[in-house]
Amino acid sequence: MSRQPPSTNAQNNPVIIIPNNQPTFNEDPRHHTNYENDPRFMNYIDDADRIMNEAPQVRLQTSHNEPKNNIVDNSYVPLKYIPVLVIFLAGIVSDSFVIRSEISQIDSKIQLHTQEYTLIIDQLKTKIKELEEEVREMRAQNDTSESRIQRNESQLLLLLRKQRLLEHN
Repeated sequence: MSRQPPSTNAQNNPVIIIPNNQPTFNEDPRHHTNYENDPRFMNYIDDADRIMNEAPQVRLQTSHNEPKNNIVDNSYVPLKYIPVLVIFLAGIVSDSFVIRSEISQIDSKIQLHTQEYTLIIDQLKTKIKELEEEVREMRAQNDTSESRIQRNESQLLLLLRKQRLLEHN
């Protein structure tokens, strides 16, 4: 069967009614996006163009008040752009799965590093406690040494006084 161009008769074509404030997608979606520099988006459009090169068109009635046979000139929405949107959304979904897997990998790495850092921190805390205990022991030894020195000094002073007293007598 050969394809025929869309009929201008409104009875042969389905009519989709949208409110007046909705945009009509009758132009190339490349002009309506901010993805001109994104090669993935352009590949999605090119793939969809190849797949649906001769897709039929649907009449689009822009208001409830307009009669069905009074269709404006640019009221055709090429169905070939629906796969573009579907492929683009599929790309976004697949990218989101990739991003989720990358996030889970990063999360597992963070958990691993957190465990390593927790182990290192625990080792450092143990070492600090050991050092604090050694410092306490050294202070205790130092205190005994100082007390010995003070006792020796006091004994020396007593001996010096006794010596002076003996020298004067």
